[in-house]
Amino acid sequence: PLVGSYETNSKPRVLVGTLMCDRKREGQMVSLRAIEKLDYDNFDVYINIQSSDPKKHFADVYQWAQIQEGKQIKVHIDTWEWDSTWSRKPEFDQDRARLVPICTARNMMLQAASTLGYDYLLQVDNDVIVPVNAIKELLNEDRPIVGGVVPGRGVHSHLKYLFGTLEKIDNNKTTVSYTTCGFVL
Repeated sequence: PLVGSYETNSKPRVLVGTLMCDRKREGQMVSLRAIEKLDYDNFDVYINIQSSDPKKHFADVYQWAQIQEGKQIKVHIDTWEWDSTWSRKPEFDQDRARLVPICTARNMMLQAASTLGYDYLLQVDNDVIVPVNAIKELLNEDRPIVGGVVPGRGVHSHLKYLFGTLEKIDNNKTTVSYTTCGFVL
């Protein structure tokens, strides 16, 4: 946990964060539509938008945020710009430095959760549909880091992004050395 402990009598406060950027703005509402259905009553939302014009390119996100505020869900939105190769379509031999904005955004999300006093951070890529019971299930695992499998897309659809030492716990659970941060508490 970021602060406090899950073992207290109060429900942990969870910040559910998602990352968005101009290059992938067509799927901007996928995770948000799933997040608003989460069966947990002590979470808020953090949206990190890397964009040259967030109010124009992500108008639906801002409208969604206003609706959530009416439902008593606090929505934090960070916007920023970055001129890098990440803003262009990837090439086969492209430098891995194009991933710097993703790492930066994830670090911004972690800092926001910690600074704002949340107990946990659930990172959800903007094209991931989280199960309704995701927060409860992940908290019940009582592990410092736990997540769900994010399958690859397109030509990588056969991949599950589980790496290193794999230890099967049961039919639905596996311990791994490392994996994606696309759906992780």
